[in-house]
Amino acid sequence: MNSHIENFPLEKELTLNNSSNSPLKIHTTSLSLSKQNNQITECRLNFCITHQLYQHIDTEALFNLKPEIRAPLSGGNFQPSTEIQIQATLDPALLPKLAENATDANQATSYLQQLSQQQPNHPILSTYSWYALEVKQKQETGETGYRTLWAYLKPSDITNDGIDSKKMSEAMLNFAKEWTDSNNSEDSVDVMSQAVEEMTQHVE
Repeated sequence: MNSHIENFPLEKELTLNNSSNSPLKIHTTSLSLSKQNNQITECRLNFCITHQLYQHIDTEALFNLKPEIRAPLSGGNFQPSTEIQIQATLDPALLPKLAENATDANQATSYLQQLSQQQPNHPILSTYSWYALEVKQKQETGETGYRTLWAYLKPSDITNDGIDSKKMSEAMLNFAKEWTDSNNSEDSVDVMSQAVEEMTQHVE
């Protein structure tokens, strides 16, 4: 199989939408496409936001950032004076629509910008169509942040037929390891159960 990843710098202001109809302005830094046999298999977006905007995203669980699918912060709390970086992956159900309008990362970025101007309510521009994989912030003492379950279990692994048990077990094992390594908490087992329940509800 011929697979590769294309990256394209995307230093732009992009406006996304959510159910509350309050536009969400983010500063994108790059977009990447994973391709296999010339078919787009994943689209990732990297962007920066203010601490204040992150608090809004956190409260509303935008970008599918539900508390039960997050690992603990690895290096202390986020600082209010520094921007926060988020990497998110597009809902695989929308990849065919993206593929209709783009064949590479460059065209994909142009398509997103075009949608932002002409069809601001398009599903691809919805915060609920993106799954946050990692949230991080660079600080003077290093870096703090966390990864989500989606960093281990791709949304594309979840279908109407259910979740591949092998992929599920592997993802949960890696996610649980990160939990116990950084949290050392018995609560992680409960969190795993909640995460599985959340994902099951998502595909029903």
